[in-house]
Formats: sequence, C-alpha cells, structure tokens
Amino acid sequence: LANPQAIELLVRHLQGTTSGDAKIMKQAEEFLKNAEREAGYGTLLLQVVSQKNIPLMPIRQAAALCLKNFIKKNWKTDDDQKDRIHPDDRNKLKANITQVMLNTEPQVKTQLGESIHLICKEDFPAKWQNFLPDLVKRLDTKDPSTIFTILEVIASVVHRYRYEARSENLFREIKFVLVTFQSALLKLTQMICGLIPSSENNGESLRAIFKCLDQACQIFYSLSSQDLPEFMEDNMEAFMTCFLGLVQYKNPLLNPKDEDEPGLLDKTQTGVCEIVRLYTNKYEEEFNKWVPKFVTAVWDLLTRTNEKGRFD
Repeated sequence: LANPQAIELLVRHLQGTTSGDAKIMKQAEEFLKNAEREAGYGTLLLQVVSQKNIPLMPIRQAAALCLKNFIKKNWKTDDDQKDRIHPDDRNKLKANITQVMLNTEPQVKTQLGESIHLICKEDFPAKWQNFLPDLVKRLDTKDPSTIFTILEVIASVVHRYRYEARSENLFREIKFVLVTFQSALLKLTQMICGLIPSSENNGESLRAIFKCLDQACQIFYSLSSQDLPEFMEDNMEAFMTCFLGLVQYKNPLLNPKDEDEPGLLDKTQTGVCEIVRLYTNKYEEEFNKWVPKFVTAVWDLLTRTNEKGRFD
C-alpha cells in the first residue's frame, strides 16, 4: 500500500464496513482482510486515525478498531511462524502510536490505548525501551486529560505485576519501571493532590483530578504488589500523606448521578483502602506508624456510607 491513493482507497473501504448495504460491507471487509497482508497496512491505519480532516465517525473510529484487531491478531509471533508484520511497520507503529493517541478524540483514544497495551504485552520493556521514558517526559504538563490518558496506559501495563509468578524477568522489569517512573509518580501525585483546594467549587475540574488520582493509586498498588520498593519505603511519608488526605476528603460535587454506581471519589478511596490493606498485610513493620491514622480515617469514611449500590 502507498500514499496518498492508498489512504483514499482505505478510507473508502473503512466507510464501506458501516454502509448498511450487505454487499458493500462484504466487499469492504474482504478488501481489509487482504490488505492485512500488505506491508504498511498498520501504519496506514494509524495515519487515517491521525488525520482530523477525515470524519471521526465512522471512518477514523473504524480505523482505530481495525488497527487494534490487526495488532491483537498479528503482533505476537511464535518461533516457527512467519512474522506477519514487517519490522519497519512495527517500528513505525511504536514510534508514532503514543503521539497519535494523546492528540486524538476520546472516541478513538481508548482503542489506541488498548493497542499500546497489546504491543507492550509482547515488546515491553526489552523491545520497546523508550516507551516508558517517552511517556514520563509527556507527563510534564498540567493538562488533566493528557495526564489521565498516560496514567491509564501505564496502569494497564503494570497491572499484571499483581498476580504474575515471581521470576527474575519480572523483577528486572519492575525495577526498570520503578527507576524510570517512581519519582514522576510521587511528584505527579503530590501535584494533583495540590490542585484539589483550588477546585473545591468546580465539579468538572474535580472529576478530572480524581480520574488521575484513581489511576495513580492503581499504579502504586501494582508496583508494590510483589515487594516493597525501596523508593516507596523511603518516601512513605509523602505518599501516605496524600493517600490519607484522599480518604478524608468529601465533596458533594463528586457524588455520582446514579447512586447505584460508585463515583470517582468512591473509586479513588477504594483504591487507597486496597493499598492500605496490602501494606498492612505485607509490609506491617514499615507501615505500622500509619495504621492508626488510616483506621480512624476509614472508620469515619464508613460512617458516612449507606446501603446504596455505590458503596458495595
């Protein structure tokens, strides 16, 4: 496939997959299936997603979904299997997908985030060593939307540390993530918590802040699941001061519209409670000082709950 005629052709067939006409849809799907075998198909899909002069609905959204499915189907290769993605395409996708994800609309951001997660499952960190350092650099912003997107991706990558069997490779990877990201995680958590007082009366700003804090808590838990990281131990005062403040926080602007579903504050406080339980069970000696403070805060939190579904 080549440009720009190839983009035009691809766009036409992507549009055809949602036409509603059975014949056109079948032809479009057949074209896309055959195009998968061509070098450059994945990078071309990413180009379509990134071009905002192309309609978001349905074309760019369809391109993002096709890209995710293409990566899911073809990125992993077995030793005895021919690589279905050209090495140059792999490198181009990894070099550009993060930037496209951060600059695109929410309707396609999720699909691209899932694509990144699929690539990371196979390539991170050994074959994609600049992935995390690049994300950390991009965290040097005060835009909550960008911060949330980056944290959400990192949270999805490190989540498996919670349950994966202990091994040298696993601990090597965790060490790499910690060395690359631990300082940024602390700085970011403190910075975002510091934004709360000035947003007390702004529900939209508070929701953006707590979306980020929820992800920060998820990452902290995952990074602490196997062993107590030295950095977390050395900076426990700073981290736990932030977490304690989150458990104690209350603001009706963060109450969910649907009382049967947990709100962002509920989710964040649940995340902190999970961290407290982990540290109490696994790192009792190091965490002992904080136990009474969190017992009091969590008890107070429980007295404020009711039988609504959001508190299950």
